[in-house]
Amino acid sequence: MLEVPSRSVRVPWRPTIVKVLAVLMLPIAGGYLYGMILWASPLIIIGGAVSPVEYLLFPLTSFLILLPGIFFERRMKSRPLTTSVRRSVIAATLIILGVPLLGTLFFLPIILYGPIYVALFYFPIVSISFFVILPLLNREFILRRFPARYHFKSYSELYDAFRQQFGRKRYLPLIIWSGLLFSPLISLGPYHYTLESLYYSVTIDVGGFIIAEYSIRTVMFYTLSIVAIPGFFLIFSLRFVFIRDLFRFNQGQVTQSRLLSMGILSEMAPAAILTLLQFSYISVLEMPFWSYEWILPTPLFPLLGYLFARMSRFLTTFDTVWEDEEDVMWFESSEPLQELGIKVPISYLILSKLRKLRR
Repeated sequence: MLEVPSRSVRVPWRPTIVKVLAVLMLPIAGGYLYGMILWASPLIIIGGAVSPVEYLLFPLTSFLILLPGIFFERRMKSRPLTTSVRRSVIAATLIILGVPLLGTLFFLPIILYGPIYVALFYFPIVSISFFVILPLLNREFILRRFPARYHFKSYSELYDAFRQQFGRKRYLPLIIWSGLLFSPLISLGPYHYTLESLYYSVTIDVGGFIIAEYSIRTVMFYTLSIVAIPGFFLIFSLRFVFIRDLFRFNQGQVTQSRLLSMGILSEMAPAAILTLLQFSYISVLEMPFWSYEWILPTPLFPLLGYLFARMSRFLTTFDTVWEDEEDVMWFESSEPLQELGIKVPISYLILSKLRKLRR
């Protein structure tokens, strides 16, 4: 059996530091521009002229944007699973979005079109994705695997037992996290193709509309801009409903037909909404029809959701954690019951016998 420590443990700093360094190396802008490769991450910059001051301020600004997410993740891991994290999620998200906007407002002449501008506008979604959404999915996954009587424990305390039991399968939340953020919508325009998701936008410029002989001229990649985050999260809100249904499906709270319909709807609805918005925009500006872009959904996220549901249904829920544990109610004693004896004085027995003889 597994053993979980009964006392509180501190959240180690080493995994957090490794995660921060890995995230700071991820690109937030880049691409292929007329034969030149571009890469812009807080720690690695390729293909751009950057001054020493900007090279220093770029990772520093990005790290400051990560701080609210780091604080949220560590606080969430150290608190009991019964504690609501709704307010903490809202607070961390608002700070991650608010600080860059205030920085842009006060330092716009300095940061305009520089690496600091890239950090302030395109790095908040990285902080939200890796330090808010991913920890929440991991927490929910562990919460569903332990019975309610263990929810007074913290995430960090239960994670060791969870890792021993399931091994690599503890990474299953990464499947739905990847689908949520990276599953794209495909936009086909007259001279370019675009992949849009909750995390990134990739634009491929070509010389014609779906004609093979035209070669690719440029490929540009950006993470989701800070000004687009509220709108895109609202448009893709059904993806979060689909994730909720995935967790409930494994517990028998959601039928398979509802799960399937929600998975399809979570991809069809954003494509339909963006198509209507684009059609309204073109109609108001009286733009020619050939400038219209066809927006198509992809089945990647529903397929990843099916894979998650398929793999996680074979994971058994913990019944006992401690080896010598007994399942008793709060009013019951864990000690074995003993036979109870009542001592009666002999005088009472004699008097009782005499009364019966007189009758």
